[in-house]
Amino acid sequence: MSPSAAIRWGGGLTSVAAGLLLLLGHIVNVGGDTEYGTVLGGTLVLSAHALLVFALVALWACRPSVAVLWGRWGWS
Repeated sequence: MSPSAAIRWGGGLTSVAAGLLLLLGHIVNVGGDTEYGTVLGGTLVLSAHALLVFALVALWACRPSVAVLWGRWGWS
């Protein structure tokens, strides 16, 4: 497997995992305190957002030829 394909697969799987963690974290927060939610739910949501940042960077990094002008402008 080429490094580009590995990064693309890793970014895709990480974004799926982040989506599942977001869903699970928000479901767990439904049963918590009305003002603060739950610690577990908040931790899951925070972890999902951190994973999503890395997933989107990985997906963007393997497509530099497609995002020539807009990609550079958006990330600068």
